[in-house]
Amino acid sequence: MRLKGKGSRTAGAFLAASAVLAPLALAGAGERTVVSEPFTLAGDNISTQLAKCGAGSQVTGGGFSITPTGPTDIGTRVKSLFPTGDRKWYAVIDNLSSAERQAKSYAVCRKGGKLSTVEKTEVVDGSVDQQPDVTAKCPKGSSATGGGAAQTGSHLDSYTMESRPKGDRGWYVRSYVSLDFIGEHAAYAICDPEKSNKYDSVAKIEAPPPRAASRRGTAYEVTAKAKCPKGAVTTGGGFATRDNPNRAVIENRPKGERTWLGTVRTYLPEEGFTSYARCLLG
Repeated sequence: MRLKGKGSRTAGAFLAASAVLAPLALAGAGERTVVSEPFTLAGDNISTQLAKCGAGSQVTGGGFSITPTGPTDIGTRVKSLFPTGDRKWYAVIDNLSSAERQAKSYAVCRKGGKLSTVEKTEVVDGSVDQQPDVTAKCPKGSSATGGGAAQTGSHLDSYTMESRPKGDRGWYVRSYVSLDFIGEHAAYAICDPEKSNKYDSVAKIEAPPPRAASRRGTAYEVTAKAKCPKGAVTTGGGFATRDNPNRAVIENRPKGERTWLGTVRTYLPEEGFTSYARCLLG
């Protein structure tokens, strides 16, 4: 799938600025590390950043984070989060305002085994369906370690509303497509063919506290932490938002060994949010 975006750009020299967390050894999985790469979201534009796993490692999943500019800021949309090749993870964010924002792209990496990626691409037409969905599915006998989503189109044409595991082998994507836009969206599933590795998915649903309804004009921040069981580690994760344009997912990333952290900002107190973790069991 070829991604297009008005003013899309990839920040350079990622190796100099990237952060790598200490490796974690897990039976059957080799070493697990997390790489993060900071970048700046250009004002009123789409910005792209690559996080790359080290030599000998493969990407199992990934995410992103955005630093809001203030208490009323919901001015970003997740366009794409997807793997490419064995070692690369891309975060593509649409910045709706003129203010620059700081962000990071995250890649979860591991050594050992041979992973593969399945992509499912479909045409979207906003005049027919403004919330189309697509699922990529790993072959029988394999398991999804993580996955992602990708959108074509320029500024405000389309963005990702859900990117999450579906069953043991699938990765599900639901998109928003503007009424006059025709293009493509895609789901990606990263697949582990080794039957000896067992996975599970954990979901955590959160909603704003009751007091949020009285805070008019403030962007309510809802954080959901999906946590894998003891002895397991996250290999990927995702999120799901409700059917509402007045929200912005600002985090979807690994936190420590067992947690996948998701955060959404919204003006609506009834807005719920779900974070998903894909867990490699010990």
